[in-house]
Amino acid sequence: MNYFQKRFLSPYHKKGSILIVAIWILVFFSILSVGLYKIVNSQISIVKTIEDRCLSQYLAKAAYTYATRERKKDKLAYDSLDQLGTKREKEIGRGKFIYTFIDEGSKININSASPEIIANLPGLTPELAEAITESTLRPFHVKEEILLVEGINEEAFNNCKDFITVYGDGKVNINTAPIETLRAWGF
Repeated sequence: MNYFQKRFLSPYHKKGSILIVAIWILVFFSILSVGLYKIVNSQISIVKTIEDRCLSQYLAKAAYTYATRERKKDKLAYDSLDQLGTKREKEIGRGKFIYTFIDEGSKININSASPEIIANLPGLTPELAEAITESTLRPFHVKEEILLVEGINEEAFNNCKDFITVYGDGKVNINTAPIETLRAWGF
């Protein structure tokens, strides 16, 4: 037997092939475990999202209940803008909510205000105010509907959205009104 035949037929050759097979098995199981991890991780992510959605409904109801109780306990005759705008935070179980009060009476009702008042709002011009007051979409049911009025773009709406409303009788509460609302009224 020559040298090469002895080398390949020796018992050491079998040990080397066992090592190679073991390494291939480890590589196979590593790839399998990475694939399994990606599948399980995506399913866990979906379950967490569904759980958060279910929890958020109950947190919203709890926030409404807390806010309603707080307003009923309030015995003051009036509220200031700082009192209403204060962020209130509450933790319940695994969830947490933050809420503030908004006085719709501190805003200008775009359904009943004159074009002169609307034109004084930030981001609006007399032409846009005229378009809003003469719109066939009026009365508006939500303030975002003014985006459907010709000439009103996102930028103009974003500048005035915090100062307009579709609720109320058109009177403005000067105790809680921001400066922009008071300026629009001519103060």
